[in-house]
Amino acid sequence: MFGILSRLILIQVISTFVMAQIAVTGLLVVLGALFEGPKTGLDPISILQVIPYIIAPSLPYTIPACLLFAVTSVFSAMSGSNEIVAVKAAGIDAMRLVRPVFTLALVVAIGCVALSDRVIPWCSAQLRMNLLGDLEKTLFTYIRQKGCIAGPSFPYELYVSDIDGTRLLQPIIKHRRESGGYDMVLQAREATLSIVPSSEVAGQAVIEMRLVDGALSTEPGNSAYFRDRTERLPLPDLVKGERLAVDDQDFAGLDQQAAKYRLEAEKARYEATIVLGSAIMRGDAINAAWPAQPILDKMEMAEALAYRSVCEKYQRISRSMSAIPFVILGCPVSIFFRRRDALPAFFICFLPIITIYYPTLILMYNFLKESQSEMYAVLWIPSMLTVLIAIPFIRQVIKH
Repeated sequence: MFGILSRLILIQVISTFVMAQIAVTGLLVVLGALFEGPKTGLDPISILQVIPYIIAPSLPYTIPACLLFAVTSVFSAMSGSNEIVAVKAAGIDAMRLVRPVFTLALVVAIGCVALSDRVIPWCSAQLRMNLLGDLEKTLFTYIRQKGCIAGPSFPYELYVSDIDGTRLLQPIIKHRRESGGYDMVLQAREATLSIVPSSEVAGQAVIEMRLVDGALSTEPGNSAYFRDRTERLPLPDLVKGERLAVDDQDFAGLDQQAAKYRLEAEKARYEATIVLGSAIMRGDAINAAWPAQPILDKMEMAEALAYRSVCEKYQRISRSMSAIPFVILGCPVSIFFRRRDALPAFFICFLPIITIYYPTLILMYNFLKESQSEMYAVLWIPSMLTVLIAIPFIRQVIKH
């Protein structure tokens, strides 16, 4: 399919890409283990168990960047040593050299789409299951290290004097008031702690504490004693194991989820229409707004969740296809600047990517979420802008 020279270039690009991907992935793993592990209270064994599930979600971001580095490395070296000039002097079009690389970029982009559809949702689900399954151990480790759970933006504070197995000795829970201070303080002789599913938000978990022999105070002089009391508290951000529901869904699951929420929205809209219509027939439309408002809120929430599922699908596809515009930009730019050193060419190519591509992608995604329009094509604007930047360099390479 490709000539000898094209195959040699393809082999060099693939080998450089694989080495760069291994280096970047290893660096992310080491940094995650060194910095995030101690913060969350995970022991080394738990960190090793979740590392494979953490690597996969980063691949749609690291693979295009590593491929860009490989392309600029190979073509910068060829251009800097006048190999491109020699090829053109032999009557071979320079663009013939980059066609196999474009084919490679297309294959890589399709692979990233498959990762976003199948592998990454599975890894997110496995990560959540592993963390939730080991979350009690993680939480006990965190409390044992810190002696408390507290933070300036957290709705409560938990202090313990010691931990005996699975028992928290002399726990103190302070519920924060939004205006400052505390509106309730709980003290007990001991307590047991467990992680249970949240009854309010599906797919999330909360801390359930059973306190024994304690006192509850709401203000000075206003206290009550209890023998047994159960408190449910939200998980600290540092030890949360749940992920957003959309992260665990493949493309088919996102479509089903969107259809489910649309059906809920239609049911809520029908219910609100019945309530308001009955009130209008009774001549009491003004007072009907109060009972209809929760139904309308439910309808708006269901519509937002349905849109979010669809938007997530298109966002994954556009993000996964970024390898193609990256390579379209990297090949002509690295040939045009004729630098033997690969790093300057890489940074020259990466500059418009970090200043134009990713900011525009974030802007378009936020625009879709805020407007809830069906203009999903705007997610391709960053890729189009990157290709437009590359066009003058492609013309120069073809011409000269």
